[in-house]
Amino acid sequence: MKNINTRRLLLLTALSSIGATSHATITGGLPAPVKSAKTSLAVNADLAAAATYCTSTGGGDYEYIARVEVANLDNTSTGVSPYTDFTALTANLVPGANAITLTPGFVNNAYTEHFAVYIDFNQDGDFTDSGENVMTGSGNSAVNGTIEVPANVSGNTRMRVLMKYNQAVLNPCENIVSGEVEDYSVSLGGSASNQPPTAVTDGPYSGDIGAGIAMNSNGSSDSDGNIVSWLWDFGDGNSSTSANPNHVYHSAGSYTVTLTVTDDDGASASATTSVTINDGSTNPTDYCAVSGGGSHEWIAGVRVGDLNNTSAQSDYADYTSQVAKLAKGANTITLTPGFSGNAYTEHWAVWIDFNKDGDFLDAGEQVISALSGNGAVNGTITVPETASGSTRMRIGMQYNQALSAPCSNVASGEFEDYTVSFDGVIINPPTGSLPDVCASQDPDTSGTLTDGVPVCVPASSAKQGFSISAYNVTPAVTSIAITTKHGLGNLSLEGRAGSWPSPGDDSVRSKHVGNTECVIITNPSASWNYVNLSGLFKGASVVADFNKTSCRETVGAPDTGNGGYDYDHVNLIIFPFDFPGSPLDFTTEKINAEMALVKKYFEEQSYGNFTVTWEIKSKTTMADPKSRYDNDKNAWRPAYREKIIAAGVDPDFPGEATLVMVTAPKIGPSDATSINSQASPPLLEVYTHKGSTIAHEMGHSFGLHHARSVEAGNSIINSGNDTVSDYGNVFDLMGMGGHTFEEINLMFKSYFKGWLTDSQVPLVTSSGTYRIYAFDHGSASGTNNPGNIGIRLKSGDGKLTYWLEYRTTAHGEEDTPPAQQFRTPLLRNGVLVNVQDYMEQDDAGAWWVHISKLLDMTPNSQSTANWALEDETDAPLQIGKSFTDPWNGFRITPVAKGGTENTAQAWIEVEVEQF
Repeated sequence: MKNINTRRLLLLTALSSIGATSHATITGGLPAPVKSAKTSLAVNADLAAAATYCTSTGGGDYEYIARVEVANLDNTSTGVSPYTDFTALTANLVPGANAITLTPGFVNNAYTEHFAVYIDFNQDGDFTDSGENVMTGSGNSAVNGTIEVPANVSGNTRMRVLMKYNQAVLNPCENIVSGEVEDYSVSLGGSASNQPPTAVTDGPYSGDIGAGIAMNSNGSSDSDGNIVSWLWDFGDGNSSTSANPNHVYHSAGSYTVTLTVTDDDGASASATTSVTINDGSTNPTDYCAVSGGGSHEWIAGVRVGDLNNTSAQSDYADYTSQVAKLAKGANTITLTPGFSGNAYTEHWAVWIDFNKDGDFLDAGEQVISALSGNGAVNGTITVPETASGSTRMRIGMQYNQALSAPCSNVASGEFEDYTVSFDGVIINPPTGSLPDVCASQDPDTSGTLTDGVPVCVPASSAKQGFSISAYNVTPAVTSIAITTKHGLGNLSLEGRAGSWPSPGDDSVRSKHVGNTECVIITNPSASWNYVNLSGLFKGASVVADFNKTSCRETVGAPDTGNGGYDYDHVNLIIFPFDFPGSPLDFTTEKINAEMALVKKYFEEQSYGNFTVTWEIKSKTTMADPKSRYDNDKNAWRPAYREKIIAAGVDPDFPGEATLVMVTAPKIGPSDATSINSQASPPLLEVYTHKGSTIAHEMGHSFGLHHARSVEAGNSIINSGNDTVSDYGNVFDLMGMGGHTFEEINLMFKSYFKGWLTDSQVPLVTSSGTYRIYAFDHGSASGTNNPGNIGIRLKSGDGKLTYWLEYRTTAHGEEDTPPAQQFRTPLLRNGVLVNVQDYMEQDDAGAWWVHISKLLDMTPNSQSTANWALEDETDAPLQIGKSFTDPWNGFRITPVAKGGTENTAQAWIEVEVEQF
């Protein structure tokens, strides 16, 4: 089955039917589908009192309302949904004519759709009064119309938009077989007399890379009021709210600048101009000095573009006389370490001075990171379309830890400098991309690859190998590029000339999240070459291309349908086990009771958008006593897997939206040495028989790692010696909070379908004071909060995302007297900050694409007494304290709090200063 969007579960069509059990199946009703929406509007907290409007719904799988434009409202949405409640969005309508444009969306072909719009002008809870059908129209693309608002109406009320395939809408309460219904809020009684302002940019402008360009809006005006805000879009991803900003461009080229001005009555106008940025004169030569050290390892080979350089041991080598011609877009680079003795794990980084300002510190100039191995490794350098001319490239390699900066000397490793130019082309690229051959072919059983012929790889929970013959091939084979992509799961790829890859050898390896991988065997054997695909995966395609030095796909690129848990439900198949003389006290009654808590928990965490169901298989009593496995814990996993398979369930691929749960008495000679509850997609083992443990391990089975934490000594982050603790986040279910039903942090919530929208946790790009509501009580009520439940910020180099959130209760302290509570008061007076994409090279296990890291805002506070105390109980950033992004992106300071504490109306305000 194709087009299954899921992440780490490897959940395909069920492989066999599941027989009836001797116990009751406990289920819950699935929630209504949740439609994804993007809008430029903020949530309106001043809606009219709730009225009981008639229910109307659409249906079918072919069309939907894609866009609604009226007055200040411009709402775009995607995906088929029978009904969507957009009443959190408000259109401000004025007396008289208001233009409206309605656009249908289609899954495939376009059809004629009929629209109808109703507004409850008299606010009596229906749309049946005279004049409340305000617009009708039809077409297979955007339909324009006019809404006439009577002069004598005012206040806030409901607007309903209906779309119906092939025939007119009959009434506002109709249930439509093919189409959709959306509800909005409207505000009536605004003024129609305001005239929009005039925007003047005073351009065009020009200058050099790195030089400030002074722009001004002094010619802008408003004929009937005052301009109160300015928004400059510089065309390079940056913006400013200053009236007369000074902006620095870091890449040569032509840019379109847009100025939008808004007056004191809310009207706005825009104007554009152009900016031309020149390369500057000559390339700089005074780059920071850098050096490696030691005699055990060095950079032995660099291959990128048309450059293929090999070298001997050195602390630093200047190869700027050698030029690598790079193409715009993706360029494969192969980096090979050299060793005087045993091979060690080496970490790599590559920088390119794209804007030629004599450093490697600008955003986007570190082009390779999080790349490591004890043999040749492949990465991808992406050159922007605006790059031109030539500049400096620096390559660094360091033993056993990631490189922190392009100017830091290292004790064990090497640096090399090269020149790169951007007028090259990819040398001998493969033809075309890698097709999804598993969609049309059965899995390959030959175990061999031939030049340019993609094959479908058999599903695997361990390893699949392929041999590649270069014998008697004309012309002679000088390189082999092997590419994998498609399917579900997570595979690692390794290749070697002459013999099968094995741990610690000189194989070239590619290990990223997902199934898109690339290795290039640069000196293949004239006879046989070998490739291994290892991991848990299904539906992957692989191809070998002879005499190619780049792959068909970008290594590590996200796999379509393999980037998140994309279902609104999950079903657990539960297998209880016990042993002769060692009964399982986790009875069916107790399992159902704990699973009911789990079901309620996920419904709350998802705001009602996720449902958990389960079925309990008959208990299996193993033939061997428990002591058999206490003394040989490695024997337990194959033993229970055999029983699961015999019951007709594949523990590696149990089916769509399905997990397998194993529960048994603790396995091990003592509690201290027993197997902990554990999980990875799609199976969880539960030996601590309580709901919060089950929920925690379900998180792992969905594809979530532990909620980790960063300890940076005297700093908060980026000290150069940061450490990451697996159990550091005591406030999170996926951290140490798994001992109780703590919250799931916002970053992890974004992993699931429909739990969050961008408007609930907006990405902040301008300075200001932002109010964040306490999402823990919002989730407990099963509804959303009055406003944002968090904000996101990008680091100055654009590589990291910070997630800010506010909570008012540490659930583990709910039964603790207030005077003895420690974490809860800190939560109520501060914000938690999780960082995404930081120190990924040190994250264990390629499964875990989602790994949040909590910043400890109290430096040097981490306990090292034992794992259970390695936490950041004082991590929240308190009111009046500030945190500054080390990459000069922003400064944040919580400044005030309010609302009713311990409710969804509790809030904190955070001042954001963008640099």
